[in-house]
Amino acid sequence: MNFNKELFAEYLLLWQKDGKLSVRKAAKEIGISASTLSRLNNQQIIPDLETFYLCVKWIGMEMDFFFNKQ
Repeated sequence: MNFNKELFAEYLLLWQKDGKLSVRKAAKEIGISASTLSRLNNQQIIPDLETFYLCVKWIGMEMDFFFNKQ
């Protein structure tokens, strides 16, 4: 299985836009730093397990949704 960081970033950005949230406000809701969220949005990093869990919980998706099953 491979992590799909493009899909993950797409959903993070979608939830921010739907909630009309700035990066800072969204990051605060998620429980991560704004710089981490910005790097996730720009696909510059792959989240560690804790960050991934917090983000997935925030957007209300299943963790396995963001993995390619090959």
